[in-house]
Amino acid sequence: MDIERAVQLVVEQQTNFINDLTELRALVTRVAQQQSDLTQIVGGMHQEVGDVIREVAENQRQMSENQKQLWESHRQTGDKLNAFGDKLNELGDKINHMGDKLDALIDIVDGMIRRPGEQKGP
Repeated sequence: MDIERAVQLVVEQQTNFINDLTELRALVTRVAQQQSDLTQIVGGMHQEVGDVIREVAENQRQMSENQKQLWESHRQTGDKLNAFGDKLNELGDKINHMGDKLDALIDIVDGMIRRPGEQKGP
């Protein structure tokens, strides 16, 4: 009976070993499938991240170009404002000169209208 019992024990152990091995194979298959799925997910994310990085780079390039255009526009506006200020100064000088000429004309006309000995008003 000891031999029978030993054989039965060996058969049970081999059965358990086969069952454990079968479970291990199933587990390895699931892990392999999950790893494959994860690899696909990471690959998709890698593509999406690459697309986002390219989009950000393009947006930065456009922003840089817009800033350059804005700077040039500000510079041109400043130049035009300076030119306008110069024209206003010239106009002010001409108005002052015209005022001087008008004062001289008034003095001439006033001298022609007044009689000798009459004084100018206040």
